[in-house]
Amino acid sequence: MSYPSSVTALSGTTASSTHQAFVSRVLQLVHSTHLGETFSKSVARSSVWWPGIDEDVRNTVRQCVACQLAASSPPRTYISPWPAPNSAWERIHLDYTGPVDGKNDLLAVDAFSGWLVIKLVPNLSATTLIIHVRYMFAEYGLPEVILSDNGRQSASTESENFLELNGVKHLFSPP
Repeated sequence: MSYPSSVTALSGTTASSTHQAFVSRVLQLVHSTHLGETFSKSVARSSVWWPGIDEDVRNTVRQCVACQLAASSPPRTYISPWPAPNSAWERIHLDYTGPVDGKNDLLAVDAFSGWLVIKLVPNLSATTLIIHVRYMFAEYGLPEVILSDNGRQSASTESENFLELNGVKHLFSPP
């Protein structure tokens, strides 16, 4: 750890480099709660300042064995792409855009070809969703799977029953 040539308290007093013990004690005190780098920097800056105080606090926290052992690392996430469909209209992804001028668009994308179907919808009700999906089914056939977000119209009992009656599996994207 490097110590600055001077340390200035908010009152304007200066401690020379002979007061390395002072700096060490300040770093020890601000980090004594082991609440992390940001908190320790905030506590330190509210009382004292010296050139490089942020780096000294950062180094103190990073060299703290207790903090490193207790550090929570985010859960490992594995990217798992959707399996490639074998034919057109096998898996359809549904979503909405808008509103623009009070209207929304219902988007349906075929995962096999990338074919995009856009339907202008007056509202986001489950009934409206079912009407437009029914027209898509009539025009392009029944998909095996529909993937949608967790919107209330997609997750409604009415939509679920409609898809079940048509033998279409409904999956939801993560929230």
